[in-house]
Amino acid sequence: MLCGVPRWPLRRQWLLAQVLWLMGVLGSPAQAQTPPLLQFQAVSPSWYVLYGSDETLTESIDGRIANVALVVKSGQALIIGSGVSFQHGQAIVQAAKKITGKRRLSLLLTHAQAEFIMGAAAFERANIAVQMPVAARVRMQERCGVCLQNLTTRYGVKAMQGSRVLARVQAPKPFAKLQFIDHGLNSSAGMSVYDPEDDVHFLAGLYSPARVPELQEASPLLWRQALAGVKAKHLIPGHGPLLHRLDWSYFDHLYQQVEAHLDAGGSLAELLTLADSAAHSGWKNYPLYHRRNLSQWFLKREAESF
Repeated sequence: MLCGVPRWPLRRQWLLAQVLWLMGVLGSPAQAQTPPLLQFQAVSPSWYVLYGSDETLTESIDGRIANVALVVKSGQALIIGSGVSFQHGQAIVQAAKKITGKRRLSLLLTHAQAEFIMGAAAFERANIAVQMPVAARVRMQERCGVCLQNLTTRYGVKAMQGSRVLARVQAPKPFAKLQFIDHGLNSSAGMSVYDPEDDVHFLAGLYSPARVPELQEASPLLWRQALAGVKAKHLIPGHGPLLHRLDWSYFDHLYQQVEAHLDAGGSLAELLTLADSAAHSGWKNYPLYHRRNLSQWFLKREAESF
């Protein structure tokens, strides 16, 4: 050996190792733009969370905005949420297997919302059973083809390649002592998941902090009651960081505003001119859903009054 460089043929191997090291450090422009590997973070002895970017789909550059949960109990593991695309789903599976090892995996889709379901094809490709409540499955198959088109328009064909709406999913199956809770709201809220052993509640479509949901046919009063009934040490929202309390003031405001306007004999057009809620106008999705929520709840309550 001369000056730390081995003689041939060992020197040739050493030079090759240096070249490969430089390639790994410098990389190509395409490699430099590759998203970092995903990593679940522990919440409790059995629960892990892969946090999304907590943006809206119109703000995000890749759509990876929703939280994904992983529950590991004895010889099995459950992933809740599949991500926004086939590629995202593949990355979630890869990250989960670093924790689960050879345990049998299954996937639960709690509700029909694009950033939670469009990665499901990657799980199906990996022979992982995909489960979903019946009402949410119907909504997904009726409407989420349009969601996929919108995502493809926004993020591009390459980013969404392989993503599709699944034609077949299974009904949710019992898993350890988890409670799958249908709050009776709508298929966008879907179900939440409570674990009494770890005192963890994954809220999924039921709640995300400072984010206006799409009520559709659901009553804001019932939605508020569902949130008031949530009690757990660890609260994992559909988007955003771990929580210790919930804020249901938006539902109170919307309900009270509509009831007061109906009592005064006002019209929908008049209501919409007074629609702004200063306390919630800065919430995510407020411009997208607030007036729609007011309109739908007003029309439903007006019809009930006849």
